[in-house]
Amino acid sequence: MGGNDASTSIKHALAQKLPGTETPVEDDEPRQQVSIFRLHMKYLPELERIFSPTDKTAVTLSAMEGLEGRFFPLPGETAPPSWLGAVERLLPPDTKLNLIGLHPGGMLYVKCNDEHFALTFGHAWALLKDEWLVARFGIRVALNCIARNQLTELKAEQVFAAWHLSNERAPKPSSVQKFSLESDRDLVHTIEGQPSENIATHLGSKIRGGTSLKANIQFSKLREVLSIVSALEKKTDFQSIWPEIDNLVLLSDASELEALDKKLEETFRNKEKFSELNLVVPAQRNSELPPPFGYVIGRLPAKGKNGRPYVPYLMPSAWQSYLNQQKLPLTVYSAKSTSVHFLDEKQERVFVSNIYDCIGFETSVDEDGSTGDYVLSSGRWYRASSSFIASVNQELMRLAVPDRHPLKPWNSTDDEGVYNSSCTLGSASLYLFDAKNIRHGGGQSQFEFCDILDVQSKTLYFVKHVGKSHHFSHLSEQVRRTVELTFGPDDAFRKKLSILVSSLYPNLDISWITHQRPMPGSINLCFVSMGKHYSKFPFFAKCGLSKLSKELSRLNHNVQFISV
Repeated sequence: MGGNDASTSIKHALAQKLPGTETPVEDDEPRQQVSIFRLHMKYLPELERIFSPTDKTAVTLSAMEGLEGRFFPLPGETAPPSWLGAVERLLPPDTKLNLIGLHPGGMLYVKCNDEHFALTFGHAWALLKDEWLVARFGIRVALNCIARNQLTELKAEQVFAAWHLSNERAPKPSSVQKFSLESDRDLVHTIEGQPSENIATHLGSKIRGGTSLKANIQFSKLREVLSIVSALEKKTDFQSIWPEIDNLVLLSDASELEALDKKLEETFRNKEKFSELNLVVPAQRNSELPPPFGYVIGRLPAKGKNGRPYVPYLMPSAWQSYLNQQKLPLTVYSAKSTSVHFLDEKQERVFVSNIYDCIGFETSVDEDGSTGDYVLSSGRWYRASSSFIASVNQELMRLAVPDRHPLKPWNSTDDEGVYNSSCTLGSASLYLFDAKNIRHGGGQSQFEFCDILDVQSKTLYFVKHVGKSHHFSHLSEQVRRTVELTFGPDDAFRKKLSILVSSLYPNLDISWITHQRPMPGSINLCFVSMGKHYSKFPFFAKCGLSKLSKELSRLNHNVQFISV
C-alpha cells in the first residue's frame, strides 16, 4: 500500500465512531501503557493453537464490532527481593522484614481488521517467539508520526564500526541533529518521541517504536487504535522524512540467505576471526529486555543454593566451550540450536534466545566487497538499499584526484608504519608524522596530526590499509579531529604542534599552519588507500568515506583521494 492509500486509511480510522461498545467513551478515561506487537499471519495456525480459547486461564473479550480476542493473565511470583538476604546479614538476628514482591503480567491476543496483534503487560512479552513478530512494526509506525524535531530517544546498533548498542536520550523533544546518528554505521532499532497532535489523541503524547509499539491508550478505543497503527505501518512517507534510517533492506531469498550463512560458517572455522565475533543482545528484544545480569548457554540448570552457574559476558569462547562439552561441531546449525538464557539479578530467566540471534556479523559475498556488504543482526540478514548505494557512489565520484603526488607505490607487504617511513626517507618535501602523537584534550588523550606532511603542495596525507569497514572508521575519526583542531578558533593545539615540529624537524617551517588560523581550502586533505581503490572497499567503508568527504566539502575543504 502506498503512502496516499495509507493516509486515507488513517483519516478514515480517525473519523470512525466506535460502534458496538456498551460503555460510552469518556474523554477523561485513564490511559494505560501497553506494548503492541503485530503477528505474522503465516504463524496463525500455531498462534491459534497456543493461545486457544480452550486454555483454562483465557478470558474471551466482550463483544465489540470488528474486534475479537482473548486475555491471558500471568500471575506474578510471590518472593522476597534478591538483595534482602545480603542486607539481613548486617541487621540484628531478631529483625523481621516482611518484603514480598509480586509482579503479575498479562497478554491480549486480538484480531482486528483481519490482522492479529499481541498486547503485552509486564513480563508477558517474553512469551512471544521472535519468528511470530513482524520485524520493525513499531519503528515504522513511530517514524510515520514523529517529526524530526520531536525525538526523545534513539537506540541504534553500530554495526559497521565498533559493534555495540548505543542509547541516547534527550530531556525534551529535540531535533535528530542532536543525536549522533550516522547512516553509514547505524542500524536503528528503537526511536521514541512526541507524535503529531492528532495521533497523540489516540496513542498518547509519547510513543516508542521498535519491534513493538509502546503507547498510552484508552482501552475503550482499542479497535480505533489498532486500525490507526495498522495504517501508519503501511505508510512509506518516512523514507523521505527520515532518509538516514532504514537504509538496510531485510533479506528473504532462501538461496541468498544460505550463501550468507556459508560465509558465516567460514568465519567459525577461522580461529582468529571466530574469537573476534560479536555476540550481543538481540536488538529486536532490547527495548523490552532489562540489561541482563548474566547468561547461561545451553540447558538452563535448576537453581540451587548458590544460584545458577552463569557467565557475566556473552563471548564466543563460552559458546565454544559448551559445544566442546557436548561434542558438537561449530556450525550455523549449532548456533541456531544452542539456547542462550538471559538472567536477571535474581538469576531468574527473563528471556531465552539462541546464539545465532545474538551474532553481529558483516561480510561480503565476494572477496573485495565491491558488490556491497551484508549484515547479520538479531538473526536477520540485511543489505544496503539500491538508493543508498547510488547516493554513496555519486558522492565518491566527486572526490578530487591529484594529477601527481610524491608518494611511492605500496609493495603489498609493508605495514602502514613501514610504508609511511619509506615514503619520507630521503625526501625534500615529505615529513613523517605517523606515530608522532600530540597530547591534547585532557587526560591521556593523544592522536596523530597526520601520517605524512608534504610542505611543497601543502597536503596532509592520511594513510590506511582498508580491509574492513571499521578500518576506515578509525581513519575518519583521526581526520575529523585533525580538521577540527587545526582549523579551529582555539590556537592551543597549533602551539603544541609547533613544539612537536621544532623537536622533530628544527629546520621545518610550518608557520602557515601554526602561526595563524589556516583557512579551509588552504591545505589539502588527502586520503591514501594502500593497494585498493575506493571502488573495491567494503561497502560500508565507502559509506564512511562518502560521509566524511561530504562533511569536509561543505566546510570548503579541499578533499582528495589516491590509491598507492
